[in-house]
Amino acid sequence: MTYEQVSKWRDGKARAPFSALAALARAAGRSLDWLAYGDGATPARPIPAASVLDAELMGRVYEVIVRTHEAEGAPLAAIDAGRLAAEYYEQVVASVDGPDEWQPALKMLAAQLRKAIRRAADTAGAGSAKP
Repeated sequence: MTYEQVSKWRDGKARAPFSALAALARAAGRSLDWLAYGDGATPARPIPAASVLDAELMGRVYEVIVRTHEAEGAPLAAIDAGRLAAEYYEQVVASVDGPDEWQPALKMLAAQLRKAIRRAADTAGAGSAKP
């Protein structure tokens, strides 16, 4: 990410993708809540290199992905939902301190997915439009 990107996010001229926010929070050693709200003076806990998979969180991430795609009318194969769940699970784990912070992170994930799905639909629609 560039300084210009971060400046646009900070100034409200652009919205940061969830993955960028998670990376920024991780790089700053802070939780996602701290990044979003400035709450909590203590740094986020370090993420162990080989963390144990939390089945409850993985299930919730998968559910957000599937429901968001269904709500947007965007087909998604089960294998692709699983791949996305693994990718987003890691981002959520890296950006939260524990179960109390899952809900805001999952809401942000759903918003990012909706945006990405709509952008893809707009791009596909523009490509198929006749001049």
